[in-house]
Amino acid sequence: MNWKTIFDPENDFFRTLSRIVDIVGLSLLWFFCCIPLITIGSATAALYSTVLRCIRQAHDSSTYLHFLRSFLDNLKMGSVLTLLFLPFTALLWYGLPRLAFLGSHGDVLSAVFFYTWQFFGLLILSYAALLFALFSRFVFSFKALLQTSLQLMIRHLPSILLCGILVYLATALCWNLWYPILFLPALTALCLSFLLERVFLRYAPPPEHDHIDSDS
Repeated sequence: MNWKTIFDPENDFFRTLSRIVDIVGLSLLWFFCCIPLITIGSATAALYSTVLRCIRQAHDSSTYLHFLRSFLDNLKMGSVLTLLFLPFTALLWYGLPRLAFLGSHGDVLSAVFFYTWQFFGLLILSYAALLFALFSRFVFSFKALLQTSLQLMIRHLPSILLCGILVYLATALCWNLWYPILFLPALTALCLSFLLERVFLRYAPPPEHDHIDSDS
């Protein structure tokens, strides 16, 4: 038995343990950065970027510094983007329970609206997941970011809708149970990266050269 190998911090056991600790730490950091609400977009972009580069690709060992740097760099535009989505979120949050209540009491029209509302909500959630991941990976003007996200969503609708479903399930679990918040945000970002990076790499250079600056 080689004791040096067992206690080597670079062996598989310690590397896996380090990744688990990072997933928990990033999930909690994301949660606390989201508390002001207006910072949700910036925190989400920072989480995606950090999980991709520091956990999945292992390009950067300073995990928490990368998150904070990305969060602060994206704070201004991320806050504006968050404000763009908050009215839709509030509308969906307010409308769904009431439509569900009416539909469960035999109102057919309300039941139809309920499922339509749910699908609309999934589209918004899917678009937001794509947009904030794209925002974390590339440099866009505000208008170009919105347009490019919409174009990519239309071209890759099944993959992007799957992203929305993953985010919805993760949100529901964290809302109904307290403990998934300890690991699920970062784990969800990791799962999203496998779906979204396949899309991004069809149109962009490798991560070390990520830069798109467009007004169209």
